[in-house]
Amino acid sequence: MNDHVLKEALPGLLTGKLSDVAGLVAVPPLLALLFESVGRRSGDRIAAAALLATGVGFVVVKSSASAAAAASGMWSWMLPSRVVADPWDLLALPALGVSWWVWTRTRPARTRGRLVARIRVLVAVPLVVSATVATAYPWHPYSDAVVGTKDGAVVVLEFGGATTTSEGTVLSSRDEGATWQEGPGGVPSASAVPGLVVRTQACVPTDPGRCYRVVTGRPLVEQSDDGGRSWSTAWALSPGRERYLRRTGDFGGPVAAGTLSFASTSLVVLPASGGHVVLVADQNDGLVVRDASGHWARRGLAQADPDPSRAAPLTGFGKGIATRYLFALGAGWLAVLVGLAASRVRRQASRAVLAAQGLRVTLGLAWLVVLDVFDRVGGEPSAMRVVVLAAVGAVVLLGLSITRRRPAGSPADGPALRRTLAGAALGTGLLTLLPFLGWTVARPDSYTVASVLSFLLLLAGLACSGALAWRLAAPDE
Repeated sequence: MNDHVLKEALPGLLTGKLSDVAGLVAVPPLLALLFESVGRRSGDRIAAAALLATGVGFVVVKSSASAAAAASGMWSWMLPSRVVADPWDLLALPALGVSWWVWTRTRPARTRGRLVARIRVLVAVPLVVSATVATAYPWHPYSDAVVGTKDGAVVVLEFGGATTTSEGTVLSSRDEGATWQEGPGGVPSASAVPGLVVRTQACVPTDPGRCYRVVTGRPLVEQSDDGGRSWSTAWALSPGRERYLRRTGDFGGPVAAGTLSFASTSLVVLPASGGHVVLVADQNDGLVVRDASGHWARRGLAQADPDPSRAAPLTGFGKGIATRYLFALGAGWLAVLVGLAASRVRRQASRAVLAAQGLRVTLGLAWLVVLDVFDRVGGEPSAMRVVVLAAVGAVVLLGLSITRRRPAGSPADGPALRRTLAGAALGTGLLTLLPFLGWTVARPDSYTVASVLSFLLLLAGLACSGALAWRLAAPDE
């Protein structure tokens, strides 16, 4: 609420410091829960260790720019986030006392039952992790660019919003884009610049047979070698990379991912030494430039010289797939359910058992299908969306994992089966995640192809889990 609602409505010192206070209160219980699950211990020592780890980490991150950058990179693996080093934020450290006070108030009521422990892990961890990464989106350069010519110079209008109706900055160049000078800002639109010529198609002045044009509504530039009679693709931003740009939040700030526009709108073609230069305005993606050697490159804009280093990256291993991490966790849990179902059907081969276990597995698979469809069709990931998906998924998977007590005389699950199911869960989760990790580095480039591959690997993992559990389970005598 603070980071995604209050900060936008009331930006300033209060909402900024409230983020730090909330984190210092919420992170220690999360760390304690994780320490508890690893060490199988609880109590004041675990709570104190979590409190100390939170405090030390907070001090380091707020005192060091490099540590803050590392923390931003770590959080952004799940959701676009920004952590800023600011020693004044250390004033929020007393909030750790609030966290300890909460621990002392809730300590006598802690329950150690297996079901309660399972609820804590399945419900609390996804919610708190999602909440702790729900910090402000990083501020990266974004622009709605328009390029044209005026009095023999190339002029770029850079607008700080999703449309050209907001006031913008003027950049001009008289050396084919090699160097730029910043002019007076406050331009409301391209039509407000007298004498500015904006084109969607142009030919090389020294070679009228070579022409270029932008394709309306797409980040695509076409070229013609016969004066415009036939056209072929000269440069294009693939749908997969466009989707990556939207999902990674590299155009953060006040522009939401859904309002970003990646479409080539205008261009300038200029003669140059050794060939010709093409400058294309690609809306929020800034400029796309073809140099005299024929090489195309994206160049970001940020009220400065267009520079390839400012262009938002088109790849980033593991980024922009927050929902898919939840999908992988669900796939691992479903692999356990499939293994348990195969084991119980093998031991008690009755229609009732087969129907119950089949229904459970079907519902689990249906939930993953819904999650996949929601992720592909329902828009780009946001912190609140991931929180909701994590909560619903935890409740669904928890409900599917609850079973009645084992009948008297029924053999218990042996250590071999438990190890097998743990391995199946880990392997299946990783398998379903692999195609999307590949998608983040454009292998494959299509998000739909990655989704299909993920489901095929999911089915393979579930089949292996069921087959192994079937072999290990001894039927009742």
